[in-house]
Parts: sequence; structure tokens; C-alpha cells
Amino acid sequence: MLEIGQIHTVKCEEMNNLGNSVCHIDGIVVFVIGGVVGDTARVRIEKVNSTYAIARTVEIIAPSPYRIEPKCQ
Repeated sequence: MLEIGQIHTVKCEEMNNLGNSVCHIDGIVVFVIGGVVGDTARVRIEKVNSTYAIARTVEIIAPSPYRIEPKCQ
């Protein structure tokens, strides 16, 4: 069972229409703010619903080849 504040390591699988990456933790869909397809990241659970959860990226462990550095600070 996912709980708010938990930290998990996930592999980002795809993107949704809002620009969040889609991952799975124990069969539950997790939308990750700040993730990119192919990232392996540590995420913090921020919201839990009966069918999905929302998390925010805490640390990028292995960046995606699709991730690029911004041109400005």
C-alpha cells in the first residue's frame, strides 16, 4: 500500500498528456512530476487515490537518453 511521503525507486515507462511520466509501483500507476521516459529515479509519493498515485522526483539515479540540459539557468 502506498502512503504519502514514502520514497520509492522507479523506472519511468511512458509520458501522459500532462507531461508527467508514468511508472508502476506494486501494480499501481504512479504519475511522476519531473520524470522523463527512461529515467530511473527516486520519487516521493504526494497523493494517493484508489486507482493511481502522484509523486514528485527527488533524485535522478540514471538519466534518460531523452533528458537534455536546459539552455538557460
